[in-house]
Amino acid sequence: MIHIDDPVHAATDACWGMVDGRLLVFDPATRRLHQLNESAAVVWALTDDGPRLGQLVGRASAEFGVSADAVEPEVIDLVEQLVELDLCRVGHAAAGSRPETPTWPIRVVPSGSTIGPFAVLGSEVYIDGDDGEMVADLDR
Repeated sequence: MIHIDDPVHAATDACWGMVDGRLLVFDPATRRLHQLNESAAVVWALTDDGPRLGQLVGRASAEFGVSADAVEPEVIDLVEQLVELDLCRVGHAAAGSRPETPTWPIRVVPSGSTIGPFAVLGSEVYIDGDDGEMVADLDR
């Protein structure tokens, strides 16, 4: 169970982006793409600097214009779900896991193939990569 004084951090290894107004978060470890609804996306974004759970409740309260008492159970439940999905980390150890800012220029080595198109949330998506396991997963 998460304690109100525990720091909550967005997972540093998760990749995210907005597609047609929806927040998508990709966990490369599980190869899962998660779509967060608007309120979950706001709370997830508020974890970027690692607030304590109680501070996160206060921020969500201000963001949504409701009392902290009203939003607290929802925020706690959401954070527990995000932790279970590995989209957030809890505790002081998670604070040091943020990667260093890369130096420029960043070089991207082209991969061997492009697969797709795939229909993802109504958009056409191509994946640049040569990961055979991922290709097999997507073909299913």
